[in-house]
Amino acid sequence: MRDLLRLPLVLALICAVAAGTLTWVRDLTGAAIEARAAEALAAALRVALPEASQFNDRSAELPALGDAFRNVHEAYEGVHDGRTVGMVFAVAGPGYGGNVEVLVGIDVSGRIAALKVLSAAGETAGLGTKITEPWFQEQFAGKGEKPLEFGTGPGQLQVITGATISARSVLASANLALQAFKELQER
Repeated sequence: MRDLLRLPLVLALICAVAAGTLTWVRDLTGAAIEARAAEALAAALRVALPEASQFNDRSAELPALGDAFRNVHEAYEGVHDGRTVGMVFAVAGPGYGGNVEVLVGIDVSGRIAALKVLSAAGETAGLGTKITEPWFQEQFAGKGEKPLEFGTGPGQLQVITGATISARSVLASANLALQAFKELQER
């Protein structure tokens, strides 16, 4: 009878000590983790819209755009010397092995300033992960006067052979960001 009570009590004590230690470590490191995440976001925003010196969060306006824009998770207005120089959108679209997260910077003329793939963790190594390569991302810069599409003609983007699902996810995210930009400009 004594062993029957002793084992659960020892287990409960071990769990309480472990939970307390984890809480203490989280409280101790939480501020540093949040600061690093904010620094990483600021750096990524500067890559997506290099002209901007500061960014104002406009994500609260996204739900008003409707369900068609549900994959646009964040929106930031880029400002330099008190004037708006563009916007950056964080968009997640379905890829081959999970969501592909993309930052799309759009200048005031409605063209893509830069595009950065933030996450493509579930994509096939050697094929789908090519969407993270600079040559693929850089081809989006300057585009946006009409809906983006893959092809071999003038103004069309080059698709990655064998990774069309991943590449189309990035393309769809870029087009969605361009549409969100136009919608927010009209408001």
